[in-house]
Amino acid sequence: MAKDRLQSRWGTPLRRGAVVGTLALLGCGGGGAEGSGGGTSSTASGISASSGGSGSGGSGGAPSVATPGTIQGSAGGKTVDKVAAAYLIGKSDDPAHTTVVYVFDKPIACADIGAPGWDKTVTSATGALEMKLIGVAPGKYAVSTGVTPAQGEASVNFTVTSKTATPIENGSNGGFVQLDTLDAGKLAKGSFDLQFSDGMLKGTFSAEWCPGGTEP
Repeated sequence: MAKDRLQSRWGTPLRRGAVVGTLALLGCGGGGAEGSGGGTSSTASGISASSGGSGSGGSGGAPSVATPGTIQGSAGGKTVDKVAAAYLIGKSDDPAHTTVVYVFDKPIACADIGAPGWDKTVTSATGALEMKLIGVAPGKYAVSTGVTPAQGEASVNFTVTSKTATPIENGSNGGFVQLDTLDAGKLAKGSFDLQFSDGMLKGTFSAEWCPGGTEP
C-alpha cells in the first residue's frame, strides 16, 4: 500500500499617504482566514471524513495518504520491517460485502495490481499481506480459523511474489484486523496483529483507494 502562504514583502519606502492608504485597506480585510480551515463531514455511511486540511481551502478531492503504515515480523520465510505501499482495492471478489486491503513492503503502484495473477508479475520477492474483511464497516475482525470466514471475521494471508515460481499463500491462523476508518472510495485505516505457523506480523495501515485493484 499527499500527504497542505502568503508572504508579504516590503520594498522601497513608500510616501506617507500611500502607507496610510495601504493600512486602511488592510484594516478592512477582517479575519478572512479564520474559520476557513477544514472540519469533518459525514459520508453516506456515517463515517467522518476530512473536508479540508490546513491551507487546502476545503477544495475536496480524494484524501492523500502520507504514510502507508508500519509492519514488523516475519511470515512465509520472509522478514518484513517496512510498508512501502498499501491499497484499499475496488475490484475484490465481492466488493459489496467485503473490504480488502493489501500491504506491500516494496513500492507497488495501483496499476500493478489491476489484473488477476499480479503476484506473478510485480517485483519479485515483494511481501504482500492480504487482509480480506467480511464486512464493510469499521470494527475488530478476528481472523477466521475455518474454511469460510463468517460475517465480521477476516481471511488473511501473506505471499512472497515471484516471477519465476508459483507464489505460495501463507494463511494466518490467529489474531485480528482492526479497521478504524473506512471511507468508501477513498481510504481505509487501521491496525493488525496476526499469527502464522512460522511467525507473526504486527503493524498499522493507511491504505489509499485503488479502484482497479483486484485479488490475484
